[in-house]
Amino acid sequence: MPRSRRFRQALLSGGALTLAALSLAGFAGYKAIFGRTAEGALALIPADAKAIFLIDLAPVDPSQAMVFRQIDGSLDETGLSKVINDGFMTINGNRSSTGAKISTYLRRSGALALFDEDKNQGVAIVGLSDPKAVQAILEKEGKPQFWKGLRYWTLPDGGKAGLRVQGDWLVLAPDGPSLFRLRRVEEGRDASAANDPAIREARASLGGISNLEILVSPGLIPATKTAPKPVGWVVCAGTVRDHGFAFRTQAHFDPAQAGEFAEIFKMSPLKPQLLSQLPIGAYGAVSFAQVGRSIEAARKEIPMTEDDRRGMMKSIGIDFDKDLLPALRGDSTLAAYPDAEGGGVDGLLVIDDSHGATPGAAVRKFREHVSATVQREEGKSPFVAVKVEGAEEAWRLIPEFEKEMRQAGSDEVIDTQRLVKDKTAIWAIVDGRIIASTNESLLRRAVASTSSTGLGSEELFASAFSGSNQYAFAADPSRIASGIRKTMKMDKMSGDDRKTADSMLKIFEGLKDPLAIKAAISPDGTITSEIIVPMDWAKMINFAGEMAKE
Repeated sequence: MPRSRRFRQALLSGGALTLAALSLAGFAGYKAIFGRTAEGALALIPADAKAIFLIDLAPVDPSQAMVFRQIDGSLDETGLSKVINDGFMTINGNRSSTGAKISTYLRRSGALALFDEDKNQGVAIVGLSDPKAVQAILEKEGKPQFWKGLRYWTLPDGGKAGLRVQGDWLVLAPDGPSLFRLRRVEEGRDASAANDPAIREARASLGGISNLEILVSPGLIPATKTAPKPVGWVVCAGTVRDHGFAFRTQAHFDPAQAGEFAEIFKMSPLKPQLLSQLPIGAYGAVSFAQVGRSIEAARKEIPMTEDDRRGMMKSIGIDFDKDLLPALRGDSTLAAYPDAEGGGVDGLLVIDDSHGATPGAAVRKFREHVSATVQREEGKSPFVAVKVEGAEEAWRLIPEFEKEMRQAGSDEVIDTQRLVKDKTAIWAIVDGRIIASTNESLLRRAVASTSSTGLGSEELFASAFSGSNQYAFAADPSRIASGIRKTMKMDKMSGDDRKTADSMLKIFEGLKDPLAIKAAISPDGTITSEIIVPMDWAKMINFAGEMAKE
């Protein structure tokens, strides 16, 4: 087996062990311990580690006290604490009674560090409530091993993982050399990651509180001929919130060394009035700033030959460089909407004319070319002009072609007829921008949309799209769940399936916050992103508990 693969497997085993141990320790009972106790684990890790994971499954700030109390209470009520305990008793594929004894002393914080991949080195670190008790268990039931005078233990029924108590921490590793590296840091012979200026700067860059931190050294990221390599540590931070989870990331690149990807760092942010172009009531929407620049950056990764260019011109009448790229210089937004009754799904696409973009000209060339081609081959044009108030021009498929779009197969559970009802292909040119949809009524609403009536008037979407970003996505989980319920034939499901689907949909129907993702790209080469996942912790844990019983 290749060394890199063996290393990944060892680290995955150690990581799974760490997470199981942390979970068990945290779920055994509620302990409001404020402050980042994982800081102590960071102090043991050498500064030249390739990647570091810090985990605190406990409140790190008083504002988190209630949500962790709720999580712990729900886990106890559902019996999932026992399920997690049973999971921890299986180490490296073996049921470990010794591991179960150790688990009662584990705290809610720890770390995982990756060292030298070629030498298969890495460690998992877990906090201990009683280090002396764990030491006694290891001495009584473990098998002693030695590396350069350092004593550690393996468990007779727990696989090959090496264990050692170091201060207030239980350290697990695939071998003695990995454990010895932490000993060198403890003795001051090697620098600690906690004191490394670059690591401290990277951690401070995201700000705020965090229950999870991931730090990746640029040395772990392989260099390629085209893609730029980050400068300094890439950092990610996750935070448990009252109603969900937030995940933030930051990476820095040198635009001068980014080659063709330097175009990405020249992208302007999305326009603040973007949501006013969309009508209210969306399931979700995603917006991209200046897609043309991203395509330009990828040109060398995905080269286009002359044959490709000619083929594109022949099929759709658009030249890649002269038509497509200029059309996509502005911002593009794709949104999904329910039908008038709140079910099904229809799409809406808006490509604006900001930054000198010319989407209207490209679409006209497309229509003229396709119309001429179909007219020549079938004796009729596939498009017909329609009158849409506020639009310079609008076109849609002829009824004969729409019939083909509205054909649907049968399904016992999904209302496929509802999914294809009133489907068409229609677009309009409005003040230079293109608006296209699969539903004429939806397109007319979009053309008439204003800042006071658009999607930006919904707080859920307005908050998710706030800030200066080049990419933004938001979805309404409650609206999506409601749409799924109205599109499914719940009465056709079996009793158990109907109960499961109903329980899951109720969880999401009760959510009030958005699922949101946004990313910002700065001219100096800094890329930041944020993901917000809404969650009703109690309902989700209760649902998981019911599934575990089955």
